[in-house]
Amino acid sequence: METSALLRKFPDQKAATIRQDFTNFYKTALTYLEKWYDFTDDNYQKHVSSLALRNRFKFSHLSDAVEVLQIGGKLDMDELYEEYCATLPRQQEIVERRVPVLEKWSLLLKGTKTPNLTAVASFLFGIPVTNASVERVFSLMGAAWTDQRNRCSVELIKSEIQVKTNFEYTCKEFYSYALKEKTLLEAARSSKKATQMKCDTFKEYKKKLHEGEVRFRMRFPAKLRIETCEGERAFDCPQKARTFIDAMQ
Repeated sequence: METSALLRKFPDQKAATIRQDFTNFYKTALTYLEKWYDFTDDNYQKHVSSLALRNRFKFSHLSDAVEVLQIGGKLDMDELYEEYCATLPRQQEIVERRVPVLEKWSLLLKGTKTPNLTAVASFLFGIPVTNASVERVFSLMGAAWTDQRNRCSVELIKSEIQVKTNFEYTCKEFYSYALKEKTLLEAARSSKKATQMKCDTFKEYKKKLHEGEVRFRMRFPAKLRIETCEGERAFDCPQKARTFIDAMQ
């Protein structure tokens, strides 16, 4: 049912109020969009839209995209032109396919030696279209770095988030995969990873000690010795060392 037909069901005064509310909402939304989105010809999206492969694109379109993305210094434009010419006969067939643009580019570049054209496509698809992925990282970080796990290192949280965002295995699939990776299993069973984590943590504390002009020395495999007025204190636990260093500040 059309809006005008719906409005006629209301009394005239009520309909006028509704119409005014919608008009105000429309103007507010339009003002917001004009404030945060560039509708001018300088918008980079206008210069790269031809590379969406909805239609055949010319080399001039490709050159405009390279210029607006500011990646010309990383490319050989002469070679890029030759690569464009090599893929030109395949464009029409790929444009007519009803598949996502990423798949179209994969088909266009498949079986070709086009490092410059591939670099342009890779850079273009590396631009996030929304901040949803960033928000998801913050959400994952909050779930991993809880009050109960507040002593976890930055590297540990980073590694966990990298696994969660880049691995698509189910638990069963990862278990099967891990069984075949001898190097991974050996590393998991060894104590090297724990020793390395302690050394990395102690390295973070060394900066604080340098700033405070406190004498210290590292002892293999992972022990920090700090000189105080009362003698030398040795720590093999990063958490205890952190508490002691904070108390010295």
